[in-house]
Amino acid sequence: MKPQKFYFDDEEEGLAMQTSHPDFTAVVKEEFYFDCVDDFSPFGNDDGADALLSLTEWYQETRGRNKIVNWLFRTIDEYGFAYQSKWASSLTGAEELQKLEEEDPSFIGCMDRTIIGVGFGQCKITGSINAELKQLVKTAIARQKMIHEQEIAKSKQAQNEAGVNLEHEEKLRKEYLHRLAIMERDLSAFKEA
Repeated sequence: MKPQKFYFDDEEEGLAMQTSHPDFTAVVKEEFYFDCVDDFSPFGNDDGADALLSLTEWYQETRGRNKIVNWLFRTIDEYGFAYQSKWASSLTGAEELQKLEEEDPSFIGCMDRTIIGVGFGQCKITGSINAELKQLVKTAIARQKMIHEQEIAKSKQAQNEAGVNLEHEEKLRKEYLHRLAIMERDLSAFKEA
């Protein structure tokens, strides 16, 4: 059996289409995937960039022989949040998420950006995605969509009630929702490993 080829970015060049698996570049057509400073890209925000770097190191050390989902949860939990990511990764209820957001405002966003970064990172490195990881990414995208749709509704209400102008924030949230829809579509096109 021929060993699997992995595709890693050059440290000097950074994110690049040329250093991505051909199956990844066959699916993703949007430039934002290769923008290392675009907060709405899987690898452009701090959590996603760190996730891709850690994932690259994990593949270089293990050649992908260990279970990626176990590694993912350990990686997120090492950030020191109060909640365990394995438990929280399946949450989709608005009340549960609001409670977590109130108790630890960074947790859900960081967890979701890391899951999305690792999922697309695996596709970028190997050309396919672990089935369990793919489901985690789908859930993270759906959760982020729900959170940002709720925030848009809240900002509209604040604008109506208090006359506060939150148009710029709303515009950014809508752009993120648009990107999430693209990522959701692209994710469905990747083969499961």
